[in-house]
Amino acid sequence: MDHTKYLCFIKIFLRLGKLYQYLEKEIMSKDKLDNDKKELPSATDDAADVMPKYIKKREKIDLRDQKFKFPPIDYEKPPHF
Repeated sequence: MDHTKYLCFIKIFLRLGKLYQYLEKEIMSKDKLDNDKKELPSATDDAADVMPKYIKKREKIDLRDQKFKFPPIDYEKPPHF
């Protein structure tokens, strides 16, 4: 065989090696991302108690959260009803 054929084979093997390294790196990074996502707690598991520490602040927040409640309005019905 000529030296050029050997060089072609060597170039092909080097390219395959680089391709293998690239694919291996991609697969490892995807696996790592999947594992990281599995280890994170869900939002409901990680939720904190967000109520204020002091009672007065709690009462103020409760008052703001309450909606005004009015009795229903009795409208006169038009004659065609």
